Amino acid sequence: MTSVTVRAHSAADPERLWRAASEFARHSAYFPLTEVTVTGGTGDRVGDTILGMTRIGPIGLADPMTITAYDAPHRYAVRKTGSVLTGVVEVQVRADGSGSEVVWTADVVPAWRWARIAGPVNTLISRAVYQHAVTTMARTAEWLDG
Repeated sequence: MTSVTVRAHSAADPERLWRAASEFARHSAYFPLTEVTVTGGTGDRVGDTILGMTRIGPIGLADPMTITAYDAPHRYAVRKTGSVLTGVVEVQVRADGSGSEVVWTADVVPAWRWARIAGPVNTLISRAVYQHAVTTMARTAEWLDG
C-alpha cells in the first residue's frame, strides 16, 4: 500500500479535537469491530504501547503499536509492530478557520508478502476505514466538554 492521507474538519476547537484524537480508548468508537487499549504506559509518551484488537466472529486480529512521537496538542505517530500490519501512522491536529482539522497519514502494509499483491484494493479499503475514523473523531470532538 502506498501512503494514504485523509482529513476531517471539526467545529470543535483544536484542544477538544486533540483529546478526541489522542485518547486512544476513544478509538474503539472510530474503528468498527475494534477495541483499542493502552497496554503500556499512559498513552501519551514516546515508547508507550497500544493494542487494536479487531474481531469478526471467532477471528481476532491483533494490531500492536508503539508511540514513536508525541507532541501534544499537535501531532503523534505510532509504529505498527504486529504480525498482520506493519508501518507508521501519523496524526496531526491544527486550527482551521473557526474550528480545527485532523489529518491522518498512514503508510501501512500487510506483514504477509502474499497479501501485498492486493495493494490497490488494500489502499481503497484503508482510505475508507481511515476516512470513517477521522470523520467520527471530528464529530466526537464537537460534543466533548471544553
